[in-house]
Amino acid sequence: MDKIKKNFGFGCMRLPMKNGEIDTEETCRMVDAFLEAGFNYFDTAHGYLQGRSETALKTCLTSRYPRDRYILTNKLTANFFKTEADIRPLFEKQLEACGVDYFDFNLMHAQGAGNYPHFKACHAYETAFALKAEGKVRHVGISFHDRAEVLEQILAEYPDVEVVQIQFNYADYDDPAVQSRACYEVCRKYDKPVIVMEPVKGGNFVRLPEDAKAVLDALHGGSPASYALCFAAGFPGMLMVLSGMSSMEQMQDNISFMQDFRPLNEAEMAAVERVQEIFHSKHLIPLHLLPLLHRRLSAAHLHPRPVRHHEHQAALPRLERGLLLQRRPYRARPQSVRLPQMRQMRKGLSPAPAHPQAA
Repeated sequence: MDKIKKNFGFGCMRLPMKNGEIDTEETCRMVDAFLEAGFNYFDTAHGYLQGRSETALKTCLTSRYPRDRYILTNKLTANFFKTEADIRPLFEKQLEACGVDYFDFNLMHAQGAGNYPHFKACHAYETAFALKAEGKVRHVGISFHDRAEVLEQILAEYPDVEVVQIQFNYADYDDPAVQSRACYEVCRKYDKPVIVMEPVKGGNFVRLPEDAKAVLDALHGGSPASYALCFAAGFPGMLMVLSGMSSMEQMQDNISFMQDFRPLNEAEMAAVERVQEIFHSKHLIPLHLLPLLHRRLSAAHLHPRPVRHHEHQAALPRLERGLLLQRRPYRARPQSVRLPQMRQMRKGLSPAPAHPQAA
């Protein structure tokens, strides 16, 4: 891990697109700018951009730079293997797609209570450790999407896991479904370095509501993204903060404040906390999640009222930089479903009681 330069990584789940394909010319320029600024950590997975993320890295990174110029992370995803015998051929396919003969980090992807038994049954962890012993992997870790107690179970059962990637940002810090803080505390308990994903919550912190944006603008400092990334990077034990960037503009903005990183000062932290309060008070739902929430509510037999086309259009003025205010867009029966419960449902968890003390 000592070969990692700085604490900011290029997440390649989002890349510039042109006519439905990855814009390799723009991606090459972004890779060049990233490396020239002194960063060297790249993150991908077999399913990112329908497999095109790996091949784009081969075109734009690994075929253009010597192997010691970059750190490359890939992942083993449950969707792509059914048995233990499938894992090694998949791994070799990933090496070939990326144009390398080893990965610096190999992560068990999106671990949680739902897929962890599959990884165990297929001896995925044992295979990853064997690949490390063979020199085809430098470090074995996990990316994680579940409750803190599940993370603790995994780290207790596989103490040789070296690094943990978690969703961590100021909106999810105390979220009862995401449990960013609780998962972070488990990582600290087991002395595992943390890689942060979703520090800007899928871009939602870039497109803040106007009143929240005004709080950050009053600092006369960086962009909304800068405060989100620096919030996450400023915690002890944070090895890396990833950002999925799809334009040179985003790349240059992130480089401008992560190249000489400093944690948030007291005034900046207070402003971020105020933005967090505003964000939570509005119960903001990312617009792209609305169809998914509608399907989940229907599957749970809560019978949400369909959103008609003219109603969807009427909602557009309430969009504040890409976010839709949750003004009861669905009239769920038999009871209203609060946003935290929706998040839990999206993760396949049982919704928490509205009043735990009465449960």
